[in-house]
Amino acid sequence: MTAAAETAPEIARSAAEVLAIDHLVKRFPGTVAVDDVSFAIERGAIHALVGENGAGKSTIIKVLSGVYQPDGGQVLVRGEPKRIRSPHHAQELGVTTIHQEQTLIDSLTAIENVFLGREHLKGPLPRVLNIVDTGRMRQEVLSLFEDFEFDIRQLGRAVRDLSGLEKQIVEIVKALAFRSEVIIMDEPTAGLTEHERIALFRHMRRLQERDTAVLWVTHRLEELEGMADRVHVLRDARLVGTLTKEEVTPARVVRMMIGRDVDSIESLVAEQKGTAAETADHDEVLRVEGLSRGRDFTDVSLMVRRGEILGIGGLAGAGRTALARAIIGADRLDSGEIHIQNKRVGIRNTARALTAGIAYVPKERKTQGILPEFSVTRNITMSALERFRRAGLLNSRMEADEADRYIADLQIRARSNRQPMDSLSGGNQQKAIIARALSAGPAVIIFDEPTQGVDIGAKMEIFKLINDYVAGGGSAVIISSEMVELLGLSSRVLVMRKGQIVGELPGYQKAGGEADVHSLEERFMALAVGAGTA
Repeated sequence: MTAAAETAPEIARSAAEVLAIDHLVKRFPGTVAVDDVSFAIERGAIHALVGENGAGKSTIIKVLSGVYQPDGGQVLVRGEPKRIRSPHHAQELGVTTIHQEQTLIDSLTAIENVFLGREHLKGPLPRVLNIVDTGRMRQEVLSLFEDFEFDIRQLGRAVRDLSGLEKQIVEIVKALAFRSEVIIMDEPTAGLTEHERIALFRHMRRLQERDTAVLWVTHRLEELEGMADRVHVLRDARLVGTLTKEEVTPARVVRMMIGRDVDSIESLVAEQKGTAAETADHDEVLRVEGLSRGRDFTDVSLMVRRGEILGIGGLAGAGRTALARAIIGADRLDSGEIHIQNKRVGIRNTARALTAGIAYVPKERKTQGILPEFSVTRNITMSALERFRRAGLLNSRMEADEADRYIADLQIRARSNRQPMDSLSGGNQQKAIIARALSAGPAVIIFDEPTQGVDIGAKMEIFKLINDYVAGGGSAVIISSEMVELLGLSSRVLVMRKGQIVGELPGYQKAGGEADVHSLEERFMALAVGAGTA
């Protein structure tokens, strides 16, 4: 292991080195985002980059992608110093980034996305007539798609109809089609099911076999063992160490990241065990009956009591998020009824849902959760602005005081409440979105993938926020792709498959021991894949 040091370690140069950063520094007003960081990536190796939100991971990715220019140090490509001017220039140099937020065009096919902006043309005067040679483009990448086990019958479908894993494969093929030597993958398993994650790791191994290097950013530390050849650990903008494959354990990585011992996601959940009250005799808060919407879900009924955490699980495409969006009025229902505190309500939009007492923390933080250029204050208070009006005018002092209270209570790390939302780390953005939901004073909050894309420390804080809200008399519905998180936090878990609820399971809190826990997980997966009953 490379020990933490006051200055970044020197890189041992080798012929296999394809990309490196050397004493990299990047500053922003009032902060140093990357402070004297050095490491090298070898051809055909998988390197992981880990650290808490705000540790510098995203900044390093953006420097390597040509989005940011360094303030000190240098980037080396195949041993030569390079100033990467733009993402397009990075691709020309052989460095492609697959971002956490999807960059594919939903309305285009997989082939059209791969060749977007670089289409092959055919016929006389191709540059004049602009006739796209779809057949040639398909033939060029067909073997790549087949190599990554992509069902080639899907190539003509719009990307919006593909699974999360299939979209990742399209991104990988897009990179390989233009001879990328390094593929940077930012949280590639976020939102994928366990089956899809395993398949993605298999595809990452295939990249190795092709001599393509991978720089892999992940918050899922349990994924690192056996996968990463090197793990570079950041803390407070500095590189605190690099672990070899043999040295990596989740506990060791966490200790380096946050300076204390937390063994795993299971440990985080265990620390929250027992916080949910027994709710069998509590008042009903939310009840839905016979909800249906097209092919998304059919005849769904459920009920949530005061002080309860209800989990909703299932594989990708099971209808979980579609159900949540319909309940909060983002998508129109075909049929069914929604009752809040025993009163039937008509919810046609999200504003009506808030008025009725239902708040929503969305899965897609960047596209659905934040107003990126607005202040932290406005992002927190925007759901309850009427509370801050006096004589028809918005009282900015009251609004700022409310934001400051949540910034302090939820430990949102921001330089000030006026800081633009998009300058916060992912975990702090997520806590600000939760603060917005809390500020509206709802009876129930639906959390859709609440810890997706946040680090292990932020997960702990978000678990506590949810439990504190419920302990204070609120109710929560949690949708999560992480089985341990779902079963660990929830009083009950409803399992969905193909748009229907196929079973109900107790959470870990009702399990009697390790054997019961394993049995519960097996029953969950059997229900999710259609191989068993509750």
